[in-house]
Amino acid sequence: HLHSAALTVYVKAGSRYETPKNNGLSHFLEHMFFRGSERYPTSYELNEAIEQRGGTLQATTSRDYTCYYLRTHPTLVDGGIEILGELLRAPRFGQIDVERQIVMEEVLEDFDEDGADICVDDIARTEMWPDHPLGYKIVGSRENILGFNDADLRRHQSEFYGASNLVFAAVGAVTRAEVVK
Repeated sequence: HLHSAALTVYVKAGSRYETPKNNGLSHFLEHMFFRGSERYPTSYELNEAIEQRGGTLQATTSRDYTCYYLRTHPTLVDGGIEILGELLRAPRFGQIDVERQIVMEEVLEDFDEDGADICVDDIARTEMWPDHPLGYKIVGSRENILGFNDADLRRHQSEFYGASNLVFAAVGAVTRAEVVK
């Protein structure tokens, strides 16, 4: 905590805000942000920019929110904020089929070798909230993931990734003035 800063963006986007038709899109979109942006056109260039600032970038999607988390050295906070802004403002959504396969692997983690759903959390939530978004799987269905396209991603980004739907936080060895600047 003395030699680092954590930058986090929470987005009010998750399976709670999805329909059966677009279930899993928040999670898929989270993955796609890592595929590059206008300034960093490939995932390699994006990761290199993050690492040059001494950072690591992670993300997670839940039922209620999607979170992007970047840890960096306190003197490099401005660059970390710039990268988070670039990532969420100007994604390229490149290599959608590559990322689709990665997400499909995540889907398969919830099934046994016979194809039975073994994710106790998802099973319980489906039983508790049938036909309600709280009962949906965060990753979505195989069919949805195979069907998502660039237009779906851009529509979801436009709907959920606006300033009124985001919370930004910076903690660690930083001051409010540094972050605001």
